[in-house]
Amino acid sequence: MKIFKILFLLLTCNIALYGIPKAPCDAKYDVCCQESNDNFAFSYTNDLGLACPRDFYIFGEALLMQPYEEGLEFTISNAGGFMFFPLIDPKIEGFTTGSHTKDWDLGFRFGIGFYLEHDNWNLDVQWTHLHSNIDKSVSVTGSTILLPLWFAPTLGFCQQASARWKTDLNTLDLSLGKPFHISRYFIANPYFGIRGAWIDQNYKARYGGTFDKASMTAKNNFWGLGTKTGFDGDFLLGSHIKIFGKVATSLLWSKFNVDQSTEPDDVINIAFDLNNEFYSTATNAEMALGIAWGTLFDKDQYHIDLRLAYEFHKWFEQNRLRRFLNSSIVTNTERSKSDLIFEGFSLRVQFDF
Repeated sequence: MKIFKILFLLLTCNIALYGIPKAPCDAKYDVCCQESNDNFAFSYTNDLGLACPRDFYIFGEALLMQPYEEGLEFTISNAGGFMFFPLIDPKIEGFTTGSHTKDWDLGFRFGIGFYLEHDNWNLDVQWTHLHSNIDKSVSVTGSTILLPLWFAPTLGFCQQASARWKTDLNTLDLSLGKPFHISRYFIANPYFGIRGAWIDQNYKARYGGTFDKASMTAKNNFWGLGTKTGFDGDFLLGSHIKIFGKVATSLLWSKFNVDQSTEPDDVINIAFDLNNEFYSTATNAEMALGIAWGTLFDKDQYHIDLRLAYEFHKWFEQNRLRRFLNSSIVTNTERSKSDLIFEGFSLRVQFDF
């Protein structure tokens, strides 16, 4: 027994000498006399320092985004005269990641959140809306021709082509997270939840010039419901400024509804009318990196937070359109299955109560 008492005494002395020091006595207490966290602990709950907090917040974001999607090329030029092949100095026009045209469109995000009584868990719901409406056109003169990519190249050519691509994206997220300090200068917020998503794409390609007008019209609609998980991190640079990053991914049980039809002319006289509905599993990923500034005001009863970020959203295998050669043969039976991408800036204003 004496040996155990000696070991216990040595262990106690060791903890006293080399243990984590207590925080200095300058910790700020809430007016409501809540207990202050130990800023030198390994992990402790994030606290804004609000006086008599109501554990409620609301935020809004303005989004400025650029959309891209492969597989929406509508024409290719050939400077080799009226011979279709070989192609000479070809140029493809479409709405892809290789496009040099910068098409910026506005969107928004709105949300509300609460801090629960149980261990300060964070529950919030947010709605994101992104809209794009892009028009592109091209015309050639002389011996240069345009090949209509939504029709068989051997069926005709044109000297004028245009396309319009419209996209509406809506997501509704319900998330449960736990923001806490890993250290004095880093706040982590892992979370998980439910995501619902709706993406409507409308596409129309028009051809004209040498022959009467012909066009192809398509709808590529999607909805999905599933799980979402993510991680937010804040690096504190001072009392008001921080750098933040976030990453999230979701897996959705979904349905696609694809409609395609053509309006032929006297030269391109083959018509198509397709409706394809099917269920699938869809995934998406999103990332953001930015800088934030926040402060208390009105006798520390409220907190405002401003965040500027660059965001990247990728929806995998969204384009499910097909291409045709004649009324009985689907020459391109493989769906393009290309990804829908939004990237750009977000500006967020949040009020904590």
